[in-house]
Amino acid sequence: MRTLFNTAIAFFGVLMLFSACENAVNPTPLGPLPQPTVMLSGVGGCESPNEGVLAGSHNDDQLEAVVTGGKVTFTHSGATYNCCLDSIGLDIEHEGLLFRVLETEYAPDPCYCICDYTVYGEIVDLTAGDYTIEVVNAAEPTKVLCSTTVTVP
Repeated sequence: MRTLFNTAIAFFGVLMLFSACENAVNPTPLGPLPQPTVMLSGVGGCESPNEGVLAGSHNDDQLEAVVTGGKVTFTHSGATYNCCLDSIGLDIEHEGLLFRVLETEYAPDPCYCICDYTVYGEIVDLTAGDYTIEVVNAAEPTKVLCSTTVTVP
């Protein structure tokens, strides 16, 4: 009888150890991974105002991007918007490894001139991969102003 009791205790101890290890090896998922988001870091001042010029007539857009961890910091130079700009908003659309940053101009009292601005932003919560980033004006979302490719390690 004593041998059966010792065997039962030994079996129970192994079962407890196995159960405790199973949770440590296979943790319960905490939910879906966060979706990448875009944030506006800043907007430079009006560069080279052009009176009487219609918005969208410049073609000097440039996009530079730097990867740090799971974050891409980008600079869009040559963003052409109204001289009396109040602010710029950023939004993001993505499909697979293609990210489209939409810039929205807010000019409640527009002037009859345009300026080139520099828009600074960040895309966060990216997983490892090779991404294409495009910048578009939300008023013409099918026209890509500039793009670049980055690698997130």
